[in-house]
Amino acid sequence: MDDDIRAGVYRALFTTLMPSPDSAIHIVVANQNVTLVGKVGTQGDKNLAGILAHGVPLVYMVTNDLLVDPPSQS
Repeated sequence: MDDDIRAGVYRALFTTLMPSPDSAIHIVVANQNVTLVGKVGTQGDKNLAGILAHGVPLVYMVTNDLLVDPPSQS
């Protein structure tokens, strides 16, 4: 079941959020609990990732440990 949840979270995040190349999101699933780890470019992306992950069927709880790391401006 955890593999199905991981696949569902992946689809939800990467079809809706479409993170920037600087983003790195790791999806950890254990006993229907999802933890998002890594970095995203904005606080909005972080919030949206948590909302999308929580909307996946069979997800019990989401821990959003994503860090906001805006892209550097050259």
